[in-house]
Amino acid sequence: MTAMVRVKCNWTGFPGGPGISTFYLAGSYPAGSIAAIRTFFDAIKAFLPNTVSVQVSGSGDLIEDTNGSLGGTWADTTPAVVVGTSASGYAAPTGMQVQWKTGAIVGRRRAVGKTFLVPLANIFEPGGTPLGTTVTSITAAANALLTATTPALLVWSRPFEPEEGDERPARVGSSHSVTSVNVPDKAVVLRSRRD
Repeated sequence: MTAMVRVKCNWTGFPGGPGISTFYLAGSYPAGSIAAIRTFFDAIKAFLPNTVSVQVSGSGDLIEDTNGSLGGTWADTTPAVVVGTSASGYAAPTGMQVQWKTGAIVGRRRAVGKTFLVPLANIFEPGGTPLGTTVTSITAAANALLTATTPALLVWSRPFEPEEGDERPARVGSSHSVTSVNVPDKAVVLRSRRD
């Protein structure tokens, strides 16, 4: 049973918005972790359209990892808003993702978290894949966030209760420390603004 800090990052300023990116930290997260999440977005602001803003929250809920129940609140210094700097055109539902990898196996699969970075501007090769320099820059920003928050950056595997006819076993939720990052060299399309 672990109390997790849920950090919401609100995206605004684009068609289909607003959006949200959610990070989880262990309850005793290192000093500066909330600021480090803001630094991650600031490091990639050249890929964010200049109409897009990301506000990392400075307070929120504590979540019990086994069942998702609220266990209290947390508060920190609210970081300054990050504003994108790209004046290039963009497609509102497209961008990239960061995969937050763990060493845990949950329900016969590796526990991996994902942060969708949508929308992004001026990031594609003529063939439709992201520019290599973009992948490198976002990977560096994600690794810097991991370093600044280790071992507190978590992936949450939500509890699962099978519906009638589903043969998969029920399981309680669990949280797992992120051990590495991956930024796939491919575009993603975000169909829900709550990822």
